[in-house]
Amino acid sequence: MKNKYNRVVVVLQVILQLSTSLFPFAAFAHNSDPPLTVSTGPGGPQKQDGTLEQALSGAESYGGQSLERWLNQWGTAQVSLNVDNEGDWDGSAIDLLTPLWQTPKTLFFAEAGFRAPDGRNTGNMGLGIRRFLDSQWMIGTNIFFDDDFSGNNRRVGIGLEAWRDYLKLSANSYFGTTGWHRSADFDHYQEKSADGFDLRAEGYLPACPQLGGKIIYEHYIGNDVALFDKNDRQRYPSAVTLGISYTPVPLISLGADYRRGESARDDAAFTLDLHYEAGMSWAALINPDNVAAQRTLTGSRTALVARNNEIILQYRQEHETRAMGSFTLQRLTDNSPADGVTSNRITLHASTPDGAPAPNIPVQWRASGHAALGTANGVTDARGVAETTLTDTLAEPVTVEATAGGITHSVVSHFGESQAALTLAMEKDNSPADGVSQNRARARLTSSDGKPRAGVKVSWSTSGSATLTNLTSVTDETGSATVALTSQTPGAVTLRVSADGKTATTTTTFSAPQPAGLSLSMVKDQVVADNQSRALAQARVTDGQGRPLPGVTVQWRIDGSNTAQLTSPASVVTSSDGIARVSLKDRVAEAVTLSATARDMHGSVVATFVAAPPAALTVSMTLNHQLADNLAINRAQATLTDTTGQPVANAALHWRLEGSATASLASPADVTTDASGHATVNLKDPVAESVTVIASAGRLEGQATASFSTVPVGGVTVTIPTNNAPADGGSVNEAQVVVKDIHARPMSGISVSWTLSSATAHAASPVTVTTDAQGQARLTFTDTVPETLSVTARAQGKSGSADARFTAVVAKNLVLSVLSDNAPADNASVNRVKALVTDGSGKPVNGASVAWSISGSGTAKLTTPAWTTTDAQGVTTAELKDSVAQPVSVIASADGITNRATVNFAAVSR
Repeated sequence: MKNKYNRVVVVLQVILQLSTSLFPFAAFAHNSDPPLTVSTGPGGPQKQDGTLEQALSGAESYGGQSLERWLNQWGTAQVSLNVDNEGDWDGSAIDLLTPLWQTPKTLFFAEAGFRAPDGRNTGNMGLGIRRFLDSQWMIGTNIFFDDDFSGNNRRVGIGLEAWRDYLKLSANSYFGTTGWHRSADFDHYQEKSADGFDLRAEGYLPACPQLGGKIIYEHYIGNDVALFDKNDRQRYPSAVTLGISYTPVPLISLGADYRRGESARDDAAFTLDLHYEAGMSWAALINPDNVAAQRTLTGSRTALVARNNEIILQYRQEHETRAMGSFTLQRLTDNSPADGVTSNRITLHASTPDGAPAPNIPVQWRASGHAALGTANGVTDARGVAETTLTDTLAEPVTVEATAGGITHSVVSHFGESQAALTLAMEKDNSPADGVSQNRARARLTSSDGKPRAGVKVSWSTSGSATLTNLTSVTDETGSATVALTSQTPGAVTLRVSADGKTATTTTTFSAPQPAGLSLSMVKDQVVADNQSRALAQARVTDGQGRPLPGVTVQWRIDGSNTAQLTSPASVVTSSDGIARVSLKDRVAEAVTLSATARDMHGSVVATFVAAPPAALTVSMTLNHQLADNLAINRAQATLTDTTGQPVANAALHWRLEGSATASLASPADVTTDASGHATVNLKDPVAESVTVIASAGRLEGQATASFSTVPVGGVTVTIPTNNAPADGGSVNEAQVVVKDIHARPMSGISVSWTLSSATAHAASPVTVTTDAQGQARLTFTDTVPETLSVTARAQGKSGSADARFTAVVAKNLVLSVLSDNAPADNASVNRVKALVTDGSGKPVNGASVAWSISGSGTAKLTTPAWTTTDAQGVTTAELKDSVAQPVSVIASADGITNRATVNFAAVSR
């Protein structure tokens, strides 16, 4: 342990020397604030002489005088001694923060650190800036460069800080900068830094600043990420860390952290931090009174950045490149016309010495004559196949050479005279038979003079299981038409094209998709070790695009157990969803490693067999059908028993509700069963409905239905806020009802029906309405008769009523106008006069009585009644005749209002 510690000291000194060369002015930053005033104990302030011999006389157990003398020059230093729940000290670290430049409002700093998690020597170097806002908040940002010297992994971290007294908030993002490379931990694996982020909150009690707590959420991206342990990797893992700390004096801080991740993964760590800040004497470092100052924004000005300085790694299995033994060449397409467009196809099949396909073998192609190669360099695929195409503008035989693995072979490819023809060639071939990936073909139609023919309909067909994207197409200006096809069955397919009486065929091949991913998971785990209950695991095989791969044989086996047995065949072929399942049993409670192999891929998963757990969870209602008034409670009781039917006591049980957006628990959701295996919960609801009450204990669930009854209406109160409207058939009175329950609370959503006691009164708004959130509903209504009537509202058998009054309509205006004038005075022809009667607001008065009379003539007479009544528009008319040519005054009166108009009678022509 001593040697390991000395190595840490040596590395720290190297970091400090590097920092000196990078930041030579760090120890003498200008415009710096004076150091925070601290207490030095009963002896009073101690003299600072630039050395730490006196201050470190009692600190030899924390690293020696030489280390502390170095740290004194630079700023804030922290030595963390970290032991996890397995007694491993690899989490220990040493860090140093150095101010580079500062003012009262701004701090620019550098931070360096060293640690060796899992034996990997890791260095951290960062720069940051902090801005202090009116002594209330500090806002900061930083960038760090992390380097795993042992494993050649590097990453960049960007962080944000928001601190205030007794509270620190931080957020960090991590980005790997190195690619995949051979892993230092595992054979046949590669590794690199995983991208991720974390959110952190750290707080202290103002009343007891020695006590602190923190919470961290972290998430990393990758399929095989070693968040907890390199031997227990996860896909896109997340974890939450809860921690507490105790700082008796500024020099020492003790901590305990518990981290919980997905799939019940967890760990614990215990830390001892030795903290030093430049300018603080030994007496100040061991004085408990100075802890409070470190919790303030001023006291934590140069505190270390809160981040994860350890690089989180992700892994993947290497794809082995196998040596090539030999290869063969094959002409897939030959005798194409020498038109410079239509191509011949040559394929190379490489194999290993034992006859297996040889993938990833570089291939160089060459061609003689005037031929042009589609590709001069290639690499064999997983089937050991590489391909090239070639075109020519001269009818000739061409020698095509291929060199791979130091071996050269050749084949002759032929080009014929260009003539009127339909040619067909594959532009993309050997796609995986996954029903999605496409092979593509191009047909070209030329005339007898070799010119392309455009606008000609082309028909496509296949023999085999392939599916065409289109059955017909039309040639473009180059005489070409293309088609794509997919297949779900590996093998060769004949493609045929027809156009203008000509036909061409070619063979296209769909390859079997190659497995690229193997992931294992437990479908059913934590089963009872009774040699009967079965755990269920599944392997999912995917191709390079992550799509499920059917038809792959997966071989299962059990490792690390003498008692566990497979209860289904060890060799399983993946289904259409790429999954192969296996079941197993055990008679011993233990963790069993289940391994699977598919082609050259391997994976494992742990199946856990446990002692007899709780076996049954039932729920019943002990109190039900209470009122839905959000006060009365229903009560549910859960009973938890084991496989023998005995109650399970002291078991954690969680209650939840489903099927309701309004019901809520009226007692704690997380409870513990009593000695009888019982646990209860209360619930309430403001809505009459049925609610599902669910109890869960581990993997067990039970449920019951709670019913809440409709709260009865307690009272219906009707008022007339708008009253005494004129009985003109248009003016409205308004009634309002308030519906309350038996607790005198307004009831919303209640249907209310209105009725009027008068036959002449009519509702101007719907008579069936629903109360609003205040329990209110309204009705407007009119009348044509001045009267008092009763307005009644009914809701759920309850009713209320109030009287409303309509007043008589009084005429206020009478206007006369002459409709026809200058009638002959022949005692037969008539003049007509119109009267318009309105009320005080200018609205027409319907049914008003108008009295008519004549003035200024003894011969003129009314031909209409002397009393008439206005219509709905407030209008009535009168007619009169005369035997004498003269002007005549017509007088009209209504409700004490009188007006007159003059009409003229003209002399009769003889």
